[in-house]
Amino acid sequence: MIKLQLLLKTAFHNDVKVNQFNNQLEICFRHFNKEDQVEPLMKNPSKLKPFTMLELMQTTVDTLMGHELNRQFAELKDCEIKNGSSYSLIDVYERCQL
Repeated sequence: MIKLQLLLKTAFHNDVKVNQFNNQLEICFRHFNKEDQVEPLMKNPSKLKPFTMLELMQTTVDTLMGHELNRQFAELKDCEIKNGSSYSLIDVYERCQL
């Protein structure tokens, strides 16, 4: 059996909120040695168009579904994937300490 341990950081949307004045999504970037920085959440790569909450949540669903498919594929191939993150919303993999 092949074993794979991952650090999975998928809680970025916890740092997103809707600006209650203009309805634009804003993301808070947290830095250990700087003050938090809040800016509009824009789409890549050009960052010219803002995300909507629907688009952000759909991206989150797609990401979580992708992890479920990875887990199923790993099981078919007799592999094991474990989540070694200290905090993650991905619950399809068994947790482990790295």
